[in-house]
Amino acid sequence: KVYYDPEEMEEIRQRIQEEGTVLSEEMAEVLRNTLLGEIGNEEDEVEESGDESGDFVLDSCIVVSEDQMSVVADFSNVKDMMGESLEQLGVPDVMRLLKHHDVKQGIYRDRIKKMLDDKQFDEPVVVAEGKEAVDGENGKFIFYFRKQLNRRPRVLEDGSVDYKNMELFESVKKEQLIAEYQQATQGMFGYDVKGQLLSPKRGKELLPLRGQGFMMTEDRKKYYSLMDGIIELDELDGKMNIRNLYTVPGNVDASTGNINFNGDVNVMGNVEAGFTIVATGNIVIDGHCEGSYISAGKDVIIRKGCQGQGIGEILAGGEITGQFFESARLVAKGDIEASYLLNCQLRTEGHLLVEGRKGVIIGGYTCAKKGISCYGIGNIAEIKTILEVGIDKEDMAAYQELGKKIDKVEAEMKTCEAALNKFMEQPERNEKISAIVERLTKAVYTQKLQQKDLLKQREQQMEKLTQQKVARIQVTGMAFPGTLIYMNSEPYAIKDTLTNVEFVKRESKVSTILR
Repeated sequence: KVYYDPEEMEEIRQRIQEEGTVLSEEMAEVLRNTLLGEIGNEEDEVEESGDESGDFVLDSCIVVSEDQMSVVADFSNVKDMMGESLEQLGVPDVMRLLKHHDVKQGIYRDRIKKMLDDKQFDEPVVVAEGKEAVDGENGKFIFYFRKQLNRRPRVLEDGSVDYKNMELFESVKKEQLIAEYQQATQGMFGYDVKGQLLSPKRGKELLPLRGQGFMMTEDRKKYYSLMDGIIELDELDGKMNIRNLYTVPGNVDASTGNINFNGDVNVMGNVEAGFTIVATGNIVIDGHCEGSYISAGKDVIIRKGCQGQGIGEILAGGEITGQFFESARLVAKGDIEASYLLNCQLRTEGHLLVEGRKGVIIGGYTCAKKGISCYGIGNIAEIKTILEVGIDKEDMAAYQELGKKIDKVEAEMKTCEAALNKFMEQPERNEKISAIVERLTKAVYTQKLQQKDLLKQREQQMEKLTQQKVARIQVTGMAFPGTLIYMNSEPYAIKDTLTNVEFVKRESKVSTILR
């Protein structure tokens, strides 16, 4: 056999230990032949075949490939010259020819016999082949929880939007097996026709998962949850975290009071006016909320929408999603999605998607830096509606302020470097000068770190502004007069009712494209 299973190797080790720790040469040869898979007593059979006088002519009929992975027997060139002598060839004769070429592995005796019996001398026949090594598989993790959740609302056939089946949480129980590691495999050895073993490449091992809220066994193969909570996985970064989940079985009202929680919050009822929910993770409200204050470090979902009553605020470090929002202030770093917006003050660093047959934005101020997609803007009463996308004055001010900080740090760094060089040139240094040199060296090092960090911030800011610069407003329904649009700070007032239109910034003015 080319490969032994671990159980078989254990049996071999046990037998060697019982019979003696040193293998005899004979036993070692048997083991070698077994590993190479050689066939019985072929060499003895070859030796008995006798006369080798015709071998010189027939040697050219055996062709070993350059990579030594296959052997072809082709007697077509000598068929006419050898005549009946060729037809008298036996399997031992061909085996002897193969031996002359040092071919000893992967020989097809059945093919040789069939070729000779059928007098198949007019075309080449593959009489031996090696076996390619099979590389091992890389290590991998098997996860016992859902890695992908249905986080987006779905537009139904009737034009309504389904917010009920959105999922933001994947929960696990304490001591639950959440992941298991399968080690990389060694692979399978191969061989060429001359009996040389071909080594496989062993698969690559993966680093253990990092994160919090779980433990792994000593062999680093199994991972268990340390708590009841919410689990999240970042496969690219190899991080897995389990966080606390606070569940409110009913409404957030006088019976619960305000909620301030380090983790995720799931309210199974409504949030009444005047109450506050603050969480470092996600906030999911299965009902609706009134004039309340909602602040999440990550995403916010309000399945039945929000009637802000002019005092409601919703802040999210991630995305905000809800059936509708009325008279509320919304601020998010990620996208915002809803069925309609009415008299809201909205600002997002991402996209705004107002979907469904009622997907309209009426009144208020809406700013979505990366673009807006909706069914309609304003209404027939021409209520004042302001939309803004792209780069605004605040973005430009922030970018310019970042440039000033970089210039200041670089100027301070040049001053310190000049002073440091001046002191370093002095042939003799006392303790006072040495202390000054040390302080200046630390100052230059700190300033270089600040410069590096600020340059990275500017690069990220530039990338962000580049994305915002091409932001668009897409309206699949109607855009009414009374709507004022700002695109990269350039104003545009809608004076006539437009249908199925797209607003874009070209050169220095806002243009409309009828779709």
